[in-house]
Amino acid sequence: MVLKKIKSYSREGDFWMLFNFGKITFRDEILYREIKFIKVNPSDYYDSEEWSLDEIIIEEIAEQIVNKFKLADIYDCNGKFVCDLNKNHNKIEKREVILSNYRNFKVGSCEEFFSDTPFANQINNKAYYLFNNDTFISLSLVSQFFYYYSTKVINIITDFEKFNKGFVNRDVLESKFVFDNTIGIGQKEAKFIGKYWFTHKDENKTGIYLLRKAINSFYSLLWKQKEDKRGHLSGEIFYNIPFNFPIKATVIGQKLAKNKFFAYRLLNIEPNKKDYLFFINDQDIEPIALVDTRSAENNHGDSETYTDNITIDGEEILDLISDSPAVSTNPNLGVEEITVDNDIFLESPNYKKTKKIQNDKNYIKGNTLVNTVEEHGILSNQTTTGNNTQAIDYTAIQENSSDLFLKILEYLKEKGVNIVFATINDSADEKFSFYEPENSKIPYMIIAIARLNDKEFFIIETGLYRNIGLVENLSNIPAQQRNDKNLSKLIKILDHRSVKFSWSSIFYDGRLSKDYQNKKIRFEYIREKMFLEVLQPVNHRYGLTEKNTIQKIGDNIYKKINK
Repeated sequence: MVLKKIKSYSREGDFWMLFNFGKITFRDEILYREIKFIKVNPSDYYDSEEWSLDEIIIEEIAEQIVNKFKLADIYDCNGKFVCDLNKNHNKIEKREVILSNYRNFKVGSCEEFFSDTPFANQINNKAYYLFNNDTFISLSLVSQFFYYYSTKVINIITDFEKFNKGFVNRDVLESKFVFDNTIGIGQKEAKFIGKYWFTHKDENKTGIYLLRKAINSFYSLLWKQKEDKRGHLSGEIFYNIPFNFPIKATVIGQKLAKNKFFAYRLLNIEPNKKDYLFFINDQDIEPIALVDTRSAENNHGDSETYTDNITIDGEEILDLISDSPAVSTNPNLGVEEITVDNDIFLESPNYKKTKKIQNDKNYIKGNTLVNTVEEHGILSNQTTTGNNTQAIDYTAIQENSSDLFLKILEYLKEKGVNIVFATINDSADEKFSFYEPENSKIPYMIIAIARLNDKEFFIIETGLYRNIGLVENLSNIPAQQRNDKNLSKLIKILDHRSVKFSWSSIFYDGRLSKDYQNKKIRFEYIREKMFLEVLQPVNHRYGLTEKNTIQKIGDNIYKKINK
């Protein structure tokens, strides 16, 4: 990765050291982190007397890939990474510290600490740890050590809706927890994050609680700025250590001035007292997926028999990529999954495997029957078609996304939009379409036909990811409410293995990205061959209350279709 500002402003032979992770800005549905570099002496990077205080460069990177960067990283004049922290340098030291969320977690200005240092007026973080008033530990060390394991983990943690809804329920006595795998949370990521649910018996003192508190406070700040119309939405995430007790840790860094030590790395942690344990469970923990899509038998044949092209009615749509990434990343970013070999907290409870269910496919079709199992708040969701009944066990969710979507449609009706429902595949239900995906895992499908100002649109919700699909019918032929051929074709395209119901994979706005050629081909085929135009999808992530969310999403949809 080349850092463009460094490359633009550098002279031949310049070297730069990353010294601060600053504010986070929310822009175009992406979180961007400010990272700061100071010009250093090429012959001795850590000679603070030779640091050029007048030459500071600020780059912006996506928070999703911030685990690729570390304090004291060195970059050359071309913006390329040169080397990591030299832990054996004579100016680099190790120190033992104690970190406590109650004793030395500070909220407020850090200007006083950095006065009379090379970083005076350059580091303005609003929260940090300060040990013995002489050792500064930034929250970037905490986030990268405890939480930022990979691109996908960062994406889950920093997504307000996904993180709050994705970790559904825990049962301490049974040593299990439920995670929502229908919104892009895999078992590997669920295990890494879910372990922090078992740091304390009291849920309000767990690492998950502390992490949610940090994320929710950050988004509350952004929403307040948005309501106050204060331009760019920005702030900081106040990451705590995930334990309710003090921990011992080793930090590596250097003295900036007398009694002022700046930590570059955090490692080797342990509880401050022997009777404290990182995790409360002595039994193996069982992570349970909300919808179990595994099968005890492989019913899908040899994966090599799949082609990389979409074929509909004999027409082939070229796909320029062989496979979509195994992990989902922000569709607006041209980045793949990144797992960096950082110092990171990998200690974990033991996990046991969930037994596979003997089933061919899990899907919701026909009428949905919900039965409550009172002991653990588990719902048995039985889906019926004809004489066949399949059961999917999952934990009760406070707000069902399909209910929310239907309320949004009611709100649009109040604004004068004519709404009717379309179903495909001879579905018996009036609103929910039966669709048996070949390559995707969707919990349900609702297709609404919206008519406004003599124009027709399709509003499509699958309960997957965080976007509602919007498609305009460009033809003069109104869509049929049952088994519409064009709609069925569109759903097949969405189910292709390099799309997997990700609306951003078929929406093309002319901007360059890693997948822009594929997006353009799919987008133009749908418009020119099917007379459908895919509009920019609408994000689910909005207000703090249901009423506020319905209104904001509804208004956003109305704005897009009121042409």
